[in-house]
Amino acid sequence: FVLLSQLRQFALPLVALLVFGRGGDWQEIAAGVSAVGLSLLAVWHYFTFTYRVDADALVIRSGLLHRGVRHLPFRRIHNVELRRSVLHRMVGVAEVRVESATGDGDAEAQMQVLALADAEALVACIRSARSGAAVDSASSTSSAESASGNSLLAVSTRDLILLGLSSNRGWVVVGAGLGVVAQLNPRGWSNPLPLAFDWVRDGVSSLTPAIGDLAGLIVLVLLASLLLRLLGTLLVLLRHYGFVLSESESRISVEGGLLTRTTSHTTLPKIQRWLVREPWLLRQFDRRALHVETAAKQAEGSEKGIDALLPIAPAGSIDALLRRFLPGIRWEQPTWHGIHPLAWRRTVKPPLLLLLVISSAVSVHLGPQAVLLLLLAPLLMIASQRDAAFSAYSVDAQRVLWRSGWLQRRWHIVERERIQCVRLRQSWFDRRAGMAHVDIDSAGARNGSSTTLGYLAVADARHISARLRRWLAQPALLAPEGGREQDQDREHLESTEQHAERAQPDSGVTDRAEV
Repeated sequence: FVLLSQLRQFALPLVALLVFGRGGDWQEIAAGVSAVGLSLLAVWHYFTFTYRVDADALVIRSGLLHRGVRHLPFRRIHNVELRRSVLHRMVGVAEVRVESATGDGDAEAQMQVLALADAEALVACIRSARSGAAVDSASSTSSAESASGNSLLAVSTRDLILLGLSSNRGWVVVGAGLGVVAQLNPRGWSNPLPLAFDWVRDGVSSLTPAIGDLAGLIVLVLLASLLLRLLGTLLVLLRHYGFVLSESESRISVEGGLLTRTTSHTTLPKIQRWLVREPWLLRQFDRRALHVETAAKQAEGSEKGIDALLPIAPAGSIDALLRRFLPGIRWEQPTWHGIHPLAWRRTVKPPLLLLLVISSAVSVHLGPQAVLLLLLAPLLMIASQRDAAFSAYSVDAQRVLWRSGWLQRRWHIVERERIQCVRLRQSWFDRRAGMAHVDIDSAGARNGSSTTLGYLAVADARHISARLRRWLAQPALLAPEGGREQDQDREHLESTEQHAERAQPDSGVTDRAEV
């Protein structure tokens, strides 16, 4: 299993060496030497990797020449994931991944080949230690069998197909594949794409000679979109087939997957941000998606840890889960405040410029017919106006809510105790337009993953930034167990917020507060 995981990492370079290399038989020799080296590395890793479960930590030893010992306290573990691919299920083993709040690109601990009973016992032991309940090795297996908890919701195959048709996963995969082909192919894009376009254009031109070029382009885009939607549906089924959300005390568990069955666990205090998504197609069927970000979320947007708490579900079920996990949330009727009334003029300029560039490039092949693409400009303006009209924020005593999008609606929810950093920023264009942005970061946030309240009026942005800074400065957020005295201090601070906001001078300097 270790060898297979390493071969997946080096498969593309080895194939490129064999297929596209130049220079005789040395490619085969280099590939063979690389395979032997990877095999020896896998054997080395197998015989030097051990782990031990102590009373309060997981201890992992690895390496022979360069020995390493890692101690993972149970209280620092944010997610425990059990994975079983088809090959794992065939031989009765499993893989366990343990993740902490580092937010980097690797799991803190990864046991790739454990007997299924040992893997379930390890997961149950870590989970019980995190919840403060002591378990012995004899009762670990029985705890693992009863760890599924109460099933809250199961996602049907019909809903998963609908999710696949509304997603852009196929575009991402094919785009990455075309990028690899362009790098490996000496002729770049000069061969496959013009052939495909000419084939479609010639077929349509025989029916409509007057607009053959433009019609060929449109048909090509429609066929590619249909095929990529089908590919996206397949990818969604592979990842989420048989998806089940369950809860046991404060622990949340998700399980799903067609070929590789994945079971992930986390707790409510570890969730840093909630994200509700509602694409246009799902909205027509009264469906939404609920995602979360934990402190163990992997960098650069990969799928480590629990990401999709519910990939798709009825809107009423999403609302009920939010009320269950976030008591007191005013999800249906919060007090929304709009963004700057001229924000749509800022957001429409980049797509208009891109449309102009595309029209100019296409006109080289299509001639004057490319001018018809400029008819999309009014649609872009309408979309920007609708997007700006829907974008709004709400700040209550416990959390910050932000909504955005028109066709692809999104709601961000960040609880007060999870906020780690607040930034107020303005570009040169923002200062000219009288706008500003407020970035809200939580623990373990990835680059670019902060919740941004964008295109606000400057006065509103400074008001929100000042209020969130006072939240960060309150001792009760750092020691919530402080008792009645801290509660009285918090009530006093909250009662003076309005006076402090009026008294704060408008300095015009970018604010930054960090904890």
